[in-house]
Amino acid sequence: HYARLEDEVPTTTSAMGRPKKRLFRAPDPIKDQSYFLCALTQKQLAKVIFPIGNYQKSEVRELAAHFQLPNRDRPDSQGLCFLGKVRFDDFLASYLGNRPGDVVDALDG
Repeated sequence: HYARLEDEVPTTTSAMGRPKKRLFRAPDPIKDQSYFLCALTQKQLAKVIFPIGNYQKSEVRELAAHFQLPNRDRPDSQGLCFLGKVRFDDFLASYLGNRPGDVVDALDG
C-alpha cells in the first residue's frame, strides 16, 4: 500500500512502552492510500510495514523493471483492492442502497 508509517517521537523522557505509530500520506498523491488505512488501530499498525510507501509510482515501476519482477509490465489497477471480484456498483449498493438521483458535491451543493 502507498502510505508511510513512522514511530512517534516521545515528547517526554517518562514515555514508557512502545512508541505509537503515525500514519502519513505517500509522496505520490494519486496512489496514496492513507485515507483508507487511517482506520487501522495502533495494535494493527504495530504489525504492518509499507515498503513502497516512500516511493512515487514511477519509482516503483523502475525498481520492478530493474529487478525483473513478473508484474513489472502489469497495467495499473483502477479498482479498490479490498473489493476483490465485487463490482464497485454492487459494493456501493450493498452499503447505500439504490437511490437514483444526482451526485451532489457536499461543499458546492
